[in-house]
Amino acid sequence: MKLFKRLSLTRRIGALLLAALLAFSWLPSALAAEPLPDVLFTLQWGEEQAQAVAVSENGYDYCYWLFVPQGALINDARLNVSATYGQYSRFALATGQDLGDGLQLSQLFWQEAGNLGGTWMDVYAYDGTGMLAASLRLYFSTAEVTPVTPSPVVMPAYVTIICLDENWNEISRSSEEHQPGLSTIYANPINGYEIDYAYPTQYDIYVDVSGASPSQVEFHYRRQINPVNVNIVCLDENWNTISSYSQNCGAGTTTISAQYMDGYDFDYNYPTSYDVTVTADGASMTEVQFHYIRQITPVNVNVVCLDENWNVISSYSQNCGAGTTTISAQYMDGYDFDYNYPTSYDVTVTADGASMTEVQFHYIRQITPVNVNIVCLDENQNTISSYAQTCGAGTTTISAQYMDGYDFDYN
Repeated sequence: MKLFKRLSLTRRIGALLLAALLAFSWLPSALAAEPLPDVLFTLQWGEEQAQAVAVSENGYDYCYWLFVPQGALINDARLNVSATYGQYSRFALATGQDLGDGLQLSQLFWQEAGNLGGTWMDVYAYDGTGMLAASLRLYFSTAEVTPVTPSPVVMPAYVTIICLDENWNEISRSSEEHQPGLSTIYANPINGYEIDYAYPTQYDIYVDVSGASPSQVEFHYRRQINPVNVNIVCLDENWNTISSYSQNCGAGTTTISAQYMDGYDFDYNYPTSYDVTVTADGASMTEVQFHYIRQITPVNVNVVCLDENWNVISSYSQNCGAGTTTISAQYMDGYDFDYNYPTSYDVTVTADGASMTEVQFHYIRQITPVNVNIVCLDENQNTISSYAQTCGAGTTTISAQYMDGYDFDYN
């Protein structure tokens, strides 16, 4: 008999170990599939239990949904609560009741939630120091196993309407109420403005539980534009006014180009056209200037060649066109350049004429060397000796030579 009891006990222990192994082999996959909530709310009656699920809907953090089966009601199940990860040390109700050992359903002031828009029970979680760490909501439902989102109520919504001019300045701002569903907003006429059809002139508005979409619309307008007279001034190279006139420019951009003028050429150092843009603010420029250069007639400049005594050797003329011409001295037979004077001139010819109408070049006649006779005399004016020395162009210094048996007479 004792042997039978031992065998029976051994079999029961073996069965329990096998069941534990099977349970632990299932546990990791279950945990991977459905992680446990931070807080476990468990209804316990007899050997049966029901657990609350964490609400995953946006805006329902720290909320739990507890399905209460009929058996839990009949058996007045006990509600237990615990922190899955040990982050809370105590739980209590708003009434002050402590949930440390759990409470029967009959001890709780709970109501049927119906959905997440219904009634819930507040549960306060405290940390190890006794400080309030979290406020939890627990929804009870005897009909729905999973959380039920309340059906949203769609209300009328207001749409902001902004009217902008061509510079994105605000003309007006208003709001318009739209009923749930689809409707359309149209751009309305505004006095002094035209609708800018480069932008949308109507919008479809859809109103749902989130409100109006879009909640703000913009309509674009252009101010009505008056034509502008732009003054045009034509100037010569000395900034003297040749002529002036006006050109009418309408809305948008008008290109004003320089006109040909008799006796003048365009001065391409300045613009020969302008783009004038006319908006509701006026013209981008009210005056433009075009620059011209008077057409230039070539000038004959007189060239005079002078010797060292300012006698005219020759004269001729050189034709100089518009701009600057360099006139250089020419070589002349029997003469050298006199470098005390310029050997070239820059003559500039403009519409006013030449910067100079005559230039002069100076020359020096080429010089033949000369033999100078040198006579040496004694104190009685008797000739001791005589000889000649050749002197070339310019100044040559002739000095007395030492003579044997004679001294210089320094008188």
